[in-house]
Amino acid sequence: MNYDIDYIVSKLQRFNHFVSSMEAEIPNQSHLFDKLWLDLEIHNASALDEWEQDGMPDIWDKWVQKYQVQARVLTEKLLAERVYENNIVCDVTHFLHFADWAEAQIPSQSHLYAEHWWELESFKIQILEDWEKQGKPIEWDKWNKVYKSEAFKLVKKVRNQHVIKHSIENKEITGDLK
Repeated sequence: MNYDIDYIVSKLQRFNHFVSSMEAEIPNQSHLFDKLWLDLEIHNASALDEWEQDGMPDIWDKWVQKYQVQARVLTEKLLAERVYENNIVCDVTHFLHFADWAEAQIPSQSHLYAEHWWELESFKIQILEDWEKQGKPIEWDKWNKVYKSEAFKLVKKVRNQHVIKHSIENKEITGDLK
């Protein structure tokens, strides 16, 4: 899902709704996402508190003057950290499925995508060897303790290159590329 950051930060109420909706994603995201969301929540609470103290006006100039810029920065950081397929790294089997999908995408992707995929593939091989030594347990604690964080980073690199490639292609098709 693509988010319109201008729309999100245009009004305090929209920003508040966005912050609330992102809370549901915390369990399936990275630790940095969790921290960034907490920063958003604190910023949101501060703005809401001051807005309420000012009588909850329909048009609140302080949002633009005092809170909007930081809301934009925090929103951009959070969305950059967000892994859209947030279930990809919930367990090792989902990650392996994603790695296979990513490999099938290589012919239509950029050279940089292929480099990121190779990094992902090397990591996958390491995980598979370790997982097979452990007897391929369904609930594999080592996945969460050792591998999950690195898997997030690699999935994000591959997904970002995939999204960039398709964004460029869509703009070329519609003539919007500058």
